Amino acid sequence: MDAAERESFKLLLSMYKEDLAEAKQVLDAIQIVRNHIVTTVSTNNIVYIDDKTTVYQMLVALKKRLAPTDYARKLELARKYNTLKTYSKREDIETWLKDWETVYTDGRKLGIPEVADERSLFDFTHAISSVDDGYASTQEYFINQKVKKSEELLELYDLVEDFRNHYRRTEALKSSSSHSAFAAL
Repeated sequence: MDAAERESFKLLLSMYKEDLAEAKQVLDAIQIVRNHIVTTVSTNNIVYIDDKTTVYQMLVALKKRLAPTDYARKLELARKYNTLKTYSKREDIETWLKDWETVYTDGRKLGIPEVADERSLFDFTHAISSVDDGYASTQEYFINQKVKKSEELLELYDLVEDFRNHYRRTEALKSSSSHSAFAAL
């Protein structure tokens, strides 16, 4: 080998070592993901990845078996939405309101008809009528007026937040008035 060939060889060797180091980093990262999958998958679901040789094959098999389809997610979301439409006094109101916001957000992402247009606003006002009928009637009236005039409607988030604040104020006033009744006795 002459001097030019040796320099070329050294350059190619250093490039090879850099590529090798980069490939080792990628393989190490894939091995970490593989170990994480194998150690965190439930023993009931290990059967789905037993014969898989690559991380990609494992993930595809798990997704195929465990991830719901969009259709199944839509059905589940519609079921949750319909359950929310009736408030049970045994439920925590804050949790119930948060569920309204969560289901509405997910429903908009998936495009379920239950959350389209003003339908969710009317469903929510109907649902809160069991908590505060006067407030619900007032809100429904204002929504109806906006629909008739083709005005921009509130987002459900705003309606839920307004009710949350109204409910908190009402509860705060109830508790302070009940304490004052005892003081008068």
